[in-house]
Amino acid sequence: MIHALTTRITALKERNYGYPLIIVAMMMSVISWYIVYATNLSLVYNDAMSHLNIARLVVDNQEPGISQIGSVWLPLNHILPVLFVWNDWAWRTGLAASIFSMLAYVLSLIAIYQTVFILSKKKSAALIGALAFGVNLNMLYLQATPLTEPLYVALFSLSVLFFTKYITSDNTKLLPILGLLGFLQVVSRYDGWFVVGILGILLFCYEAVIKRKSLGETLGKLILYGLPVGLGVGIWFLWNALIFGNPLFFVFGPYSAHAQQQTIEGATKLITKGEIGTSIAAYAYAIRDNVGIYASLLSLAGAGVFLFLRKTSLSMGIKILVLALLLSPIIFNVLALFLGFSILNMPELNWNPSGSPEGFWFNVRYGILALPFAAVLIGLFAGWRKLAVLIAIEVILLQSFAFTRTGVITVTDGTIGSSAFRNERTSHALTAYVKPTDTVLVSLSAFNPVVFRSEIPLRQFIHEGVSKKWDKALTRPHTYATIIVMSRNNDGELVRNAMLVKQNKIFLQLYEQVYGDDEAVIYRLKNS
Repeated sequence: MIHALTTRITALKERNYGYPLIIVAMMMSVISWYIVYATNLSLVYNDAMSHLNIARLVVDNQEPGISQIGSVWLPLNHILPVLFVWNDWAWRTGLAASIFSMLAYVLSLIAIYQTVFILSKKKSAALIGALAFGVNLNMLYLQATPLTEPLYVALFSLSVLFFTKYITSDNTKLLPILGLLGFLQVVSRYDGWFVVGILGILLFCYEAVIKRKSLGETLGKLILYGLPVGLGVGIWFLWNALIFGNPLFFVFGPYSAHAQQQTIEGATKLITKGEIGTSIAAYAYAIRDNVGIYASLLSLAGAGVFLFLRKTSLSMGIKILVLALLLSPIIFNVLALFLGFSILNMPELNWNPSGSPEGFWFNVRYGILALPFAAVLIGLFAGWRKLAVLIAIEVILLQSFAFTRTGVITVTDGTIGSSAFRNERTSHALTAYVKPTDTVLVSLSAFNPVVFRSEIPLRQFIHEGVSKKWDKALTRPHTYATIIVMSRNNDGELVRNAMLVKQNKIFLQLYEQVYGDDEAVIYRLKNS
């Protein structure tokens, strides 16, 4: 299947857009990465550093191995960087993971170009669609980081492309490719679990309703698509069962998103949970600031043109199927907010769960998942008339200019918002106090970015992934660790809970505090 996917992409490359578009996309990607790297913005997100550390733990650890991938995040974004993360420079700069985000950016641009070309039969429209995606400043920034959104956008965009090809050509050979892309989606982000389900429903509608195929033939084709998808889901359940003793550990475990939402909800009500209007508004704000208000409005106009104004050989049913798939990530994010599975915050919501200024921004980058929807529809709008091409170009340029004036929200979210790294003092203290011969007891679920910024080899840390020592070190720390790092105030943090609550501060007979700030406290073994 991988060979088939590669062959298809190569064929598309040679048929319609050639090498110039790929070369331009690669140049934009590399230049953007260098600008982001030179301005020290590659690793401002806590998640970015955590992703890099998870991959590095596979090779740099007291217990190295693939089990260090863990269960909080799906594995693909941590398996891929293992290819390069062994190199200290690639790890520290983030390039070990960013290189896959950059590749994803190029693939996304190609997929959007080809999707628009298939639907409009116009290269000018396809170029406009690629332009709308390619010059988006939020996308250019994110593709220079180790975050998970760029890779998922690429997998989704490729799925849209091959789904469009399938329903316009009825070529059964494309179904295993769609299945492979579905497999990669479900091991990349949980958004993919919803999207691949929607895609399966759309395939059923195409076969049973539009093509009027028999139930047996329809189910047979769905199996071609669904087997790889089911394999991906099954692997993740089996992984959690074998490594953590519970196939649903990723859903209900102590480090899961569910546990985090419960903690936040316990402190303050989730403003979007159970409120569909607020959920829609929250994600609409995120789309506005990631895609841009002008680009978003033009994409809605493009939807109207595609459905009702531009005459094509495509039936209304085919058009609706394409739009439904493009909308699926947007629907998922609204539902996730409504059901309380996700959190997204912006100043317009007038909600601040943390009570601090940075609490007004959180996970705003999720809005970038609507960019493929906008880019494809802007391209289709441009394919309507010659005047529409000029309007689309003007809107795209106006939107880019507006971003330079109002700021790139993904940078704001990563430098000012709740996702930003703020424990610089703690990481500097670790660097200062930890010697090459020391072993450090720390919870990576709480201090992963701190550990990354300290630039101390990960093999010096005892953490949740060091299963043979972790539980013992929490009860008899002096036997295993010369340094202990714990939260200043969070009683739910595992090391603090073990030392101060369960042991009732007995460890203080053996350890002395050498550093403390508002976030963390560091102790050293007295006789070390």
